[in-house]
Amino acid sequence: EQIGRGDLETSIKIRGPQEMAVLAVALDKMRDELAESYAKMEQRVVERTRDLQTAAEVASATTTVLNPEELLRQVVNLVGERFDLYYVGLFLPDEANQFAVLQAGTGEAGRQMVAQGHKLEIGGDSMIGKCVASSQAGIALDVGQEAQRFDNPLLPNTRSEMALPLRSRGRAVGAMTVQSSQAAAFGETDIAVMQTMADQVAVAIDNAQLFAETQAALDEIEATQRHYLGKAWTEFADTQAISGYEQIKGEMVALGSEILPQVRRVTREQRSTIQSGASAEGELSFATLAAPLEVRGQSIGALGFQDPEGKRQWSPEEITLVEEIARQLAQAADNLRLVEETQRRAAREQMIGEIAANMRETLDIETMLKTAAQDIGAALGLAALDVRLGTEPAGGGAPSLTLKTE
Repeated sequence: EQIGRGDLETSIKIRGPQEMAVLAVALDKMRDELAESYAKMEQRVVERTRDLQTAAEVASATTTVLNPEELLRQVVNLVGERFDLYYVGLFLPDEANQFAVLQAGTGEAGRQMVAQGHKLEIGGDSMIGKCVASSQAGIALDVGQEAQRFDNPLLPNTRSEMALPLRSRGRAVGAMTVQSSQAAAFGETDIAVMQTMADQVAVAIDNAQLFAETQAALDEIEATQRHYLGKAWTEFADTQAISGYEQIKGEMVALGSEILPQVRRVTREQRSTIQSGASAEGELSFATLAAPLEVRGQSIGALGFQDPEGKRQWSPEEITLVEEIARQLAQAADNLRLVEETQRRAAREQMIGEIAANMRETLDIETMLKTAAQDIGAALGLAALDVRLGTEPAGGGAPSLTLKTE
């Protein structure tokens, strides 16, 4: 009755007839077996709970990393360290989806194999190849006895191996090999725990790759935008008679072709600079503060201040103020450029419309060509303009019609 109530510490006292003695021995044996079974179950629960916690910690640690290369390194190192494994390697398919290429591995062996471009054929005889192809985990309890024999001179102590597919959005984005120096180190329960972790790692890898692709696309867009913005500002500056102004002792004057070295440096490096020293002639001292004028990462000019006495110490507040003014000035300048460009386009479209309307007023081809020549020449301020209709005959000779207006 006491054992039935769960008191497995109770010892049965043997007394009475032989039948009772046999029963007492049997019950005593049952007590020992139950106690051992409970102890084993409790140990397995502790170990499984620890493994689940470890898997959750690994998965959680990888979710904050968005750099794909750093993420892969962290994954193999964390898995190898937390699960006390001999070796961990992570494979991703190549662009042709023909080979699984090792991207990260633990220890010196992992470093060497990554450097050598170690890869395994997807769907081939290796556990990793089959794992990626089938999206199913596999276990080799003794690699020396397996059909897919493990033979890697860089990992001589591997006795058992488990290959885990990295599954995300219904597809295998790679595979992970975990290896132990002990035979039969893995079981079916290990697959359940490790696969849960591997799936979470796969989602993190997939997200990191998507983030990297998105960031690369954004960088390309920004680079293209900067290129066209720089080209637009170069063309705009060429149309301006004056490229800038300077104010000296209350007098505003147009800047000439000479540009201060500080301005060139600020425009090139796109960061504020402070400089003190003597003038080129070595006679005057000065203290200069210059800030770049930037629009969407493209430098379009500079805003500079100079103390000819050379005694000015620019404070952090003054530097911040100048940089903020430079940002506002750059944005205002770009807005005015866009307004002017819009106005030019509107005027051009209006001119094209008027010329087209004048050409459509007549049904005579010669009159239409004369009108086109006169209107286009006047609009563009040309001294002479040829309008030619037709193509050169096969045997050479004059075109069908040529008009010239001056």
